Amino acid sequence: MKRKTGLHLLLLALTFIYAGCFTMRIETFEIDAKTPPIKELYLYDGRNIAFLGNGGSIYMKPEGIRGTMADSTIKFIPLTEIKEYRKEYPEMMRVTEVNAAEIVEIVLKSGTYRRASAGTCYFDAATNVLRGVDENGNAINIHKDNIFYVSRQLIPGIKPEVIHGDTASPIAQVFSVHSKYLYTFNPPGAKYIPVDTVVRGQYYMGDTLEVRLAEIAYGEIENRKGNVYLGFTILALSPFIIEQFINFVRYHFNEG
Repeated sequence: MKRKTGLHLLLLALTFIYAGCFTMRIETFEIDAKTPPIKELYLYDGRNIAFLGNGGSIYMKPEGIRGTMADSTIKFIPLTEIKEYRKEYPEMMRVTEVNAAEIVEIVLKSGTYRRASAGTCYFDAATNVLRGVDENGNAINIHKDNIFYVSRQLIPGIKPEVIHGDTASPIAQVFSVHSKYLYTFNPPGAKYIPVDTVVRGQYYMGDTLEVRLAEIAYGEIENRKGNVYLGFTILALSPFIIEQFINFVRYHFNEG
């Protein structure tokens, strides 16, 4: 009878240990910045995504502008890094096409831009150099090979805080707040992206994958409470488990 009781207690202990290894389900509304790494996601479209390593982490993505650049790369610019933006594309011409017309805006192949003072900037076809004075009074001397495009018209920029009143319109260009840099997106333009929460982690072949919270039905995280119970259970029952194992071996050895 004592042997059976000991065996039952051993099985109960092993059950607690096994239960401590489980993951636990977490609902979408429970996911926030304090959520531990997520092992697996189950999406509304029926897919499930198992992250490699420690799992996926929660990231709060800022609002901004996202669109495709001329080299086909996807560019995201946080709203805090935008000085101004344009909804319309300006007249984009090769510098050799303007003839003797006045030029008001120059965009270099590096992405930087210059605005010319009124009546000062013209292309010198004899030297292939664009000459003039910019809005800050600095001389403009740029060879045609360094110029992406020039424009004879100046489209006013729009302050970024205005975008919340019209989030549906495509955005053609964005002026960086940090430098004289102009991002030009491929037509029909970039889109406004609101603040979003994503789960980001290493996926198949080590690629980084981001999944929007709005796409997630629920997830699975490591059962940390179970791991605590597991630790205490093993610590508390280790002498008992060892004793029962020895008795089990002795019993079967004597039976043999």
